[in-house]
Amino acid sequence: MSEVYYFLILIIGSLVLFFVIIQVTKFYDKPIVKDLDTYKYPEQISGLKENFLKSIEKKQDGSFVILDFENYYLQYLLLTNSGEIWCEAVSNEFLKVKDTLSNIQIERLLNEGFIKPYENDKHGNQMANYRKLYKATSTNDFIMIIDEGIRIIEEIYELPRQKDIVLHYESNQV
Repeated sequence: MSEVYYFLILIIGSLVLFFVIIQVTKFYDKPIVKDLDTYKYPEQISGLKENFLKSIEKKQDGSFVILDFENYYLQYLLLTNSGEIWCEAVSNEFLKVKDTLSNIQIERLLNEGFIKPYENDKHGNQMANYRKLYKATSTNDFIMIIDEGIRIIEEIYELPRQKDIVLHYESNQV
């Protein structure tokens, strides 16, 4: 009888362990990519702005709204608990030589308030890309952020006409 008892404990223990592993791995899965849409520049910018605002207004802390264009991106990290949004712009470290930003483009990003790669932010953090922190708690703040993002794409990255901008929304929450 003791062998049956140990066998049952082994089976029950295995099932419990299996259940725990399944639950834990849910938190470590790849982000869920939602609302993947492509917009032709400049004709479809109003649709891009509208869906950017819808994504931002979901206000899921720790989620991302990403604008991909050509070989570049602007990535917005929603920090809704603190009412902030981090914007990250790709640096030359991650670009092919033919796509690197010129000194003038870099200076323009810095003039927009971006922090240089590997420079400490106000919290002492460093990143390999350019980044900027926005205080954002209202729809007007979100509109200002997307308007600035589009202007950066147009004036700094100089996106050619008829090229695509892809909008991604990524979240670890279902």
